[in-house]
Amino acid sequence: MIETNENSSYKWLVLTISFLLMLVFAISLQALPPIFGNIMEDIPFSNSQAGLLMSSYALLGIFLPFLAIFFLDKLNLKKMIIVALALVIIGLVGFALSSSYTSLLIFRLISGAGATILIVLSPLLVTMYFTKKNMGTAMGIFNVAVPVGTVISVNLFGYLGLFMSWQSNIAVIIGFVCVVLLLVMFFLISAPEKKEKNSNTPKVKINLGISLIFLGAIWMIANGQLLAYITFGSQFFQLQNMSIQEAGFLTSMIMLISIFLTPIIGIMIDKSGQKKIFLLLGLAIMAIAFFAMVSSWLSLTLWAVALGVGFAFVPVVIFSLLPDVVKPENMGMGLALITAASNLGIAIGAAGFGFILDITSQSFAIGFQILAAFSVLAIIILFAIKTKLAR
Repeated sequence: MIETNENSSYKWLVLTISFLLMLVFAISLQALPPIFGNIMEDIPFSNSQAGLLMSSYALLGIFLPFLAIFFLDKLNLKKMIIVALALVIIGLVGFALSSSYTSLLIFRLISGAGATILIVLSPLLVTMYFTKKNMGTAMGIFNVAVPVGTVISVNLFGYLGLFMSWQSNIAVIIGFVCVVLLLVMFFLISAPEKKEKNSNTPKVKINLGISLIFLGAIWMIANGQLLAYITFGSQFFQLQNMSIQEAGFLTSMIMLISIFLTPIIGIMIDKSGQKKIFLLLGLAIMAIAFFAMVSSWLSLTLWAVALGVGFAFVPVVIFSLLPDVVKPENMGMGLALITAASNLGIAIGAAGFGFILDITSQSFAIGFQILAAFSVLAIIILFAIKTKLAR
């Protein structure tokens, strides 16, 4: 029998499965842009409609996480993950078989529903098997999944699109998700339930607290900044007389650096026991980088790298801080709120930055300074978070 206690090696298998679940989310989300041209040859749609296909994941994710946690009381965690993966597969299959834009959007929404459930339950798995002593290391590894998935999507599916149909590209993703589903079915077991001291004890009422709200606000800001930068960063760099390839590479630095840096940050958190200080450092670096990009200080390459370094701190600390601001019995709802905040940031970040560009005659100077100001706001919010939680 597999040992499931927190000191066993099984927790690393759980971390691997959690990593793969987040990889499913990242790849299924980011695989479309490289093959949009191929899809448009069969099913014509506008650029704004292409944007809607991308944002549909985030739109459902604003409220669906809370529903997922509600049903978690009815079904166990493993069953919920299987349902989520099944929704992703159904959505992908339907997407590949679609012949109209409306059908593409409907099945994209179905995939998005499953993916949203995964990004709530995946970190919950990690918090169930890892203690505060090694939570930083676990979250450092866990948070590499999204940038890895993004890099794989941008490079692999653009290449495959040169000699494969877009339906075949989607089939590759379906195959990967099916493999992850099989791993979950055969290797994931539910965490052992803790015996209650008194079976007559009433259920604990949900009391999430203001610190969780503040933590969610910081995560919303960071995701909004990320999507704004990824969406318009390449355009900004091209205006600085860079080639499309150079502009794309510098823009991708914000994700590429996370692949290498987040595990190191996680280990640093575990060794030092500090969390808020690392988050403060990351937000400060982001504020300086955004401001400096449009201030002609040193080189743009330096600040693109600095922005990647600063952002790498944020997701690791956010998820590592979560157990410090919510009680164990409220962890699921805490993750739901964090996920909803993330999706809200994703939904409004790029659109908000685009609106700023429209009303300022394409002034990236104003836009990036506003992004820097949001980093300062996040720092101010950080000081209001209290992590001394009574257990």
